[in-house]
Amino acid sequence: MGDAGTPGTTGPVGAEPKLQPPLTDDQLLKDGYVSQIPWVDKPADCVVVCCSDHRFEKQNEDFVRALGFTSPHFVQVPSGIAVFHGLVAAAGFLPKAMGLLLDKAQDVTTAKTIIGLGHSDCGSYKLGSVKIVAEVARRLVGKDVREIQIEHLEQAGRAIALRLGGSAKVRVFYSDVVDTRDGSRVKYIPVDLGRHSRG
Repeated sequence: MGDAGTPGTTGPVGAEPKLQPPLTDDQLLKDGYVSQIPWVDKPADCVVVCCSDHRFEKQNEDFVRALGFTSPHFVQVPSGIAVFHGLVAAAGFLPKAMGLLLDKAQDVTTAKTIIGLGHSDCGSYKLGSVKIVAEVARRLVGKDVREIQIEHLEQAGRAIALRLGGSAKVRVFYSDVVDTRDGSRVKYIPVDLGRHSRG
């Protein structure tokens, strides 16, 4: 057990953990696996809709806890709340499906706050390794991808608030990787939804 109390890791707190060898299929078949993290049966106090990009997972959790939430319910899908925007109009079933998923998450959790998170370098704003949105934006609308993403987040947040009809507060944030003295960190800034944040 590591210094941080995380099973299967070694090393000082704050350092990148050294993982133990992964369980083999034989070990799993014989004994299964019991998580070392205690299970707590506690209602969720917010629903977080965010991108499934693994690079931002830990930081998103850290940020939501910094907002004062202790039991977040995460809904992770590629592009996060951007699916509520016309960006994915070519796949029109996605906004409807996401809306139903969000309805279900709110119903099950009874959470009164919905948090939408977007991030820089999002794959939804690329075509493979080609930053197609950046090129189109530069040539046609004179905006950079960050500006476009924030506009999309604002519009998606308003669409969610409208869908919920005031049954929950909607808060939306854009995150970007910034350089600090301690290395790269993720910075979150609020997206202004105006009066729409309360439906």
